[in-house]
Amino acid sequence: MFYEIIRIFTFIFIGVCLVCTIIKNAKKRCVKEVREDAEVIDKYITESIAKTMGVITNPQYIVVFLTKEKRLHFQVSEFSYYNYQIKDKGKLTYKGNMIISFD
Repeated sequence: MFYEIIRIFTFIFIGVCLVCTIIKNAKKRCVKEVREDAEVIDKYITESIAKTMGVITNPQYIVVFLTKEKRLHFQVSEFSYYNYQIKDKGKLTYKGNMIISFD
């Protein structure tokens, strides 16, 4: 009896996880690509800390853009980070929280 209850809860848990994954992926596909004028107004590096196996720091490279309507913060690679300069202006193309291009 006890093992059957554990098995039922396990199946329910796995089912909920699958449904959440499907919904998350569907939302990603529904986000439309946006292209608009933007300016790089800030960039900075933050540290995330993981304590699973000792203390491990992981730098996150953030670039901030200003459009007509809002500020947008994007996490970028270290290589891309050093290519962005404050006051650079151009056409920013992004989808959700991912930069597609800036030219």
